[in-house]
Amino acid sequence: MTDLRHLLTRWPRAWHMIGLDVCTAVVITIIYIGFGNMTPQPGEYTYDGPMWIAVVLAVGVGGPIAVRRKWPLPALACVVVCTSVATVAAMTKEPYTATVIAMYMVALAERRSWSLIALVATAVITGAAQFIGLHLNIGQNLTDTAQMVGFLSLVLTVTWVIGHGTRRLRLAEFRNAAESTSKAIVDERLRIAREMHDVVAHSLSVIAVKAGIANHVAEEHPTEAREALRVIETISRGALIEMRGMLGVLRSDTEDAELTPAPTLAEIPALAERARQAGVRVKLELTDLDGLPEGVSLAVYRIVQEALTNVVKHAAPADCRVTVAAVYGEVRVDIVDDGPGHRVLPERFSEPGHGVDGMRERVMMFAGTFEAGPRPGGGFAVRARIPYRTGETS
Repeated sequence: MTDLRHLLTRWPRAWHMIGLDVCTAVVITIIYIGFGNMTPQPGEYTYDGPMWIAVVLAVGVGGPIAVRRKWPLPALACVVVCTSVATVAAMTKEPYTATVIAMYMVALAERRSWSLIALVATAVITGAAQFIGLHLNIGQNLTDTAQMVGFLSLVLTVTWVIGHGTRRLRLAEFRNAAESTSKAIVDERLRIAREMHDVVAHSLSVIAVKAGIANHVAEEHPTEAREALRVIETISRGALIEMRGMLGVLRSDTEDAELTPAPTLAEIPALAERARQAGVRVKLELTDLDGLPEGVSLAVYRIVQEALTNVVKHAAPADCRVTVAAVYGEVRVDIVDDGPGHRVLPERFSEPGHGVDGMRERVMMFAGTFEAGPRPGGGFAVRARIPYRTGETS
């Protein structure tokens, strides 16, 4: 509750507002000291008590305004009591400005039940003080006194309505901000999960293929087995480095943590080379890709990575053509293979895996189009069209 009050009242962050409260407190205190030091005029009901009492009452009326954001209810209580005593003692010559200011902060900072109790108590106490000071002491007629009491009650009620309405608006803003933050966290977790899936799926697919080759030829062709193991070592090290960079985002509590940069389009040839080592004959064509936005570049890289991973897992050995080109504000990605006829496609596409869904989601993030499916003459094709605007950074 305390933290929420600090947010609602902008304490202690809004120092300029606190400074304004202090200035207001000083002004009101000086004004009330002046009321206590006024020279009595004939026929006018004016304070004529000791000056030190007037100073105490003046400080009690104005001083709490300086801390109304920190202690709304105590500040209002002090203001109401001192103002009421000043009214009975004929010191009050202004329309309860300090009381209205304190009431607004109570309506803003406190729960509705507490602020309503404070409103009713304030209206009753100040009304009684006006009745005593104006009607009994001065002799003002009852109708005029009732009008003054009613006017002050109306002002206090309007102040409460404004303060409570502002409270509801700010609470709504805080809830929206909290929901946005929660959504951003979920989205980031999904992004990291997608990135890890792409890294792990691609690397493990190549490792599995090369491990199978090494196991098959270990006795008869030890040289080829050692070459397969060398590829496994290289790919696994690269995957570990990339995963360590992504996990560093989750584990690091500092802004200066050293994180692995996101892959770029310049690393697509390395993907093609890994696929070649796994038995896929890749023909790579990259055209006019300089200056693409970072987010688009990462999406294109992951699409090519996932598509080649699928070729390695389900089609190798095979021929595969990878074409990536930027044309008229659109990146066109085509990965087409001629996988062998024995590849089992129905099982794979009757229940699409996360890989295809991940590629589609990446394209949809940029309002692009995506197609993936078997080719009529055999093999498989992945096609993505991702629009972009020059000058984008993400």
